[in-house]
Order: sequence, then structure tokens, then C-alpha cells
Amino acid sequence: MQDFTFDGIQFEYTEPTTVRQLEPVLGALDGGTPVLVHGTGFIQTNGLACKFGDTTPVSARWLSPRLLECRSRGMILAGNVSLEVSINNQDFSASGVLFEYMGNPTIGMVKPANGPLGGGTLVEIQGGPFSARAFSLRSLYCRFGLDPEGRSL
Repeated sequence: MQDFTFDGIQFEYTEPTTVRQLEPVLGALDGGTPVLVHGTGFIQTNGLACKFGDTTPVSARWLSPRLLECRSRGMILAGNVSLEVSINNQDFSASGVLFEYMGNPTIGMVKPANGPLGGGTLVEIQGGPFSARAFSLRSLYCRFGLDPEGRSL
């Protein structure tokens, strides 16, 4: 009995994929957040995928052997999930790096309510929910300006 063939089909063994860091570390519950995944073992293949928790994987875009981009899936509940990657959409990393899903925050008050056009004013914002984890990782940001409909942000 023969347990091999001579048909010339190639199989490539690769180093394991690992996830080291995410940018940003959190996103909205409705999904669609572009996430940069820093890690190792990323190769350009058709099976490149990211998996947010136990959801169906989403395709990933290869940027370099150490960088991928993927968009978060929507979730029902806020909280942390592990983001894992695969080069064959079958065998996923087991790095345990967390991505946090947050409900949309609301702003109750901004102090002061105005400042110079050139910026630089220290602003206190009251509202929530705000992620303590994002704050501790220096990933919590404010954006000032107008939305696409011309309303103040």
C-alpha cells in the first residue's frame, strides 16, 4: 500500500501566525471599524482572514509580513473578544489579543464650550460610555468639527 503520490502538488509549511497589537483596540458595536493587526507570520494568500471572537471570519488585507488590515464584524453585546488571524481561513492564531466592542458614547457636557481657532485648549468631556482600557492604552481620542450633514461633532 502506498501513502504518498508523485503528482507534484506542493504544500507549504509556514511559521505560526501571531497577533501582537491592534490599532485601534476598540470599535463600535455595529462593526465596520478598520483594524490594523500587528503580528508575525503573515503571508499573501487567498485565505487571509481575521476572526473577532466566535463570529464568522472576515477577509483581511495583507500589508506586510507583520501587518494586516481587517474590518470588525458587528456584535450584539459590548465587551472584549479575542482577535485572531489565519493565512488559510482554517487554522487561526491563539494569541489572545483583545478587541473591545463599545456602545456609541453620548456627550453630556463639554467644558469649556469654546476655544481659539488654532486649538490647544484642554477640554473636559462628560458622558459615556468611555473605555477605561482604551484610555490606559492611550487609544481614546476626541474629534472636533462637522459631520457629513454639517452638524457639530
